[in-house]
Amino acid sequence: MSSNNPHIDFSDKFALALPKTQTLYPINERDWLRLKSMVGRIIPQTNWWQNISAACFGIFFTAILSLIGFFNADKVPDWILTVTWAILCGSFVLCISCLVFDHAIKKRTTLSKEDIMEEIQNIENGFEKQKDENSA
Repeated sequence: MSSNNPHIDFSDKFALALPKTQTLYPINERDWLRLKSMVGRIIPQTNWWQNISAACFGIFFTAILSLIGFFNADKVPDWILTVTWAILCGSFVLCISCLVFDHAIKKRTTLSKEDIMEEIQNIENGFEKQKDENSA
């Protein structure tokens, strides 16, 4: 290629890909604002409750191991056994509670997403689709 000639020659043959015809949905502003509002109300999914539950399970398992060791020991004060049993029961209850709460939050987030997808489907159903000339 010379500096005077802007023409480019290719040594290989290339096939030019043409864009496909796309469907366009011109929705009114009210529907658009409703969709934006629904997306803005989605609660981001976090794993905080799952992490807290895992920590509680770790405490629960440690309390079990402690009790096994305490029962094999000779002289363990009763208050240590009482506190360990309380930690064991409390951590188990917290572990299960956090898992249930985490499941409820995930379910609510999934429902929010499904509500938006249902609304989008309702908007799409309000339009007639043109048949593609190439798909016949």
